[in-house]
Amino acid sequence: IDINNIKQLCRERGTTMTVIARRMYPTAKQPLSQLSTALRGNPRLDWIERLAKEIGCDTGALLGQQQNAIVCPQCGKVITIKVE
Repeated sequence: IDINNIKQLCRERGTTMTVIARRMYPTAKQPLSQLSTALRGNPRLDWIERLAKEIGCDTGALLGQQQNAIVCPQCGKVITIKVE
């Protein structure tokens, strides 16, 4: 997941990553740090969907998904489809 894309989506919706982190990790002492750690790892698809919901976008926008692409429901990777 591209952190710059997430920041841009947050700006477009009038929020910040800090606000999103506090919503996702309300009991954490350092929620932004926890969010950053999760983004650097290999987040599960359900976590990505939750992040998209908190930001207020769809999963495709969060992943920078192009029109001819899908997200694998098993691993969360973006699969580009070539139409001939």
